[in-house]
Amino acid sequence: MGRDIHITRARDWKQTDGHQISESEWRAVIDADPELSADPENGPNAALWVNHPEGRPDAWLDWSEGNVYTTDACAALLGKMISIAERLQAKVVDDDNQSL
Repeated sequence: MGRDIHITRARDWKQTDGHQISESEWRAVIDADPELSADPENGPNAALWVNHPEGRPDAWLDWSEGNVYTTDACAALLGKMISIAERLQAKVVDDDNQSL
């Protein structure tokens, strides 16, 4: 089982009521970031980080229920997530809501 990492505005990433990152906000991030590419084969809100510094083809992000998330983020992807979180006025946390 992998370790999920979440970009969230909520105090608890599982309870986003009133603190959601909207689907349209996430789509706008994908559209505005030349390093991200929509990945419709993996879902309507999935994206790939196409400029991963190590060329990893599995550096993905997805949106669900008001959060953006990935599983088993490497250090580079974690850094990218922090950058995205800043644009969204959000934070990056693990499954236990510990800030990263």
